[in-house]
Amino acid sequence: MQRSTSAILAVFSILALFTIFSFVLIPQLGAHFGEKRSLIPANAGTRTTRIILDDSDSEFPLHFEKTDGHWFLLLGDISRYPARNDRINECIAELASPRSIRNLKSKNGSSYGLTDPSSGATWHQGAQPGSLYLRLAGDDGTIISELEFGSSNADGLMRYVRAGTGRTIMEVADSFSSWFDPAASLWVELALFREPLAGSDIQEVSYSRGTTAKTFIRGKNADVEHISGILGSLRALDITNIPSIPEQTVSLGMGSGKRITFSLAALGEDTAVLTMSRTGAAYIISMKTKEQILGALGIH
Repeated sequence: MQRSTSAILAVFSILALFTIFSFVLIPQLGAHFGEKRSLIPANAGTRTTRIILDDSDSEFPLHFEKTDGHWFLLLGDISRYPARNDRINECIAELASPRSIRNLKSKNGSSYGLTDPSSGATWHQGAQPGSLYLRLAGDDGTIISELEFGSSNADGLMRYVRAGTGRTIMEVADSFSSWFDPAASLWVELALFREPLAGSDIQEVSYSRGTTAKTFIRGKNADVEHISGILGSLRALDITNIPSIPEQTVSLGMGSGKRITFSLAALGEDTAVLTMSRTGAAYIISMKTKEQILGALGIH
């Protein structure tokens, strides 16, 4: 009977300890690791049509605009570069996915690579080295989400983030920083003619340089398949906003009735600039690629 009583007391003691653990320690652990929630609204992907991505170490912010379901990178008031829809959409989806987020008690942003709102300085005025600013907005300019990303914690698994102009600093499980490379070439489509040539054949090619002009007709005086193959496989090295004076202009008359016009200009011994006339988007290509394009037209 004594052994039975001892066993019962032992069981009750274990249950009591488990209850204490459940109600006290587990919530404390949850507070330490953070609750699961999203940095941006779940429907941000369908609502966002304007994005600004600015890195404290980059020369200029990246401005993106969504038109007719396609994203474009904007440089200045004229140049529009077709952007990589897949990269932008996946980046937004990653930020909208639930993750561990813990609010910190400290409001001192400078200790976490963030600006200090109490000073009245905006991110652009007081950005810390290595910090990043992201703004998602809708068609009418309404801000959907505005985030400032600061430094990472000691093990690099968490990053400090502040939303909008609030003072709350969040420690956030970081699976998104790799998306935020400010190199514009990672965000734009460098296969320049893959989509424009899809579903339609080149019927005619016009070439001009100064007072010289030539026209090549499919099936008459041009190997259009060769020209189409060169342009279809062309991949630019980067984008550029360096002003250039066109040396040659090439215009493609498509079977769909659409016309694609671009100009070429030397940039140096090894590179050239290809500028799309309709969008003003300028790309750096190799000099070899420029020579291949002109060579396909019989121009050397």
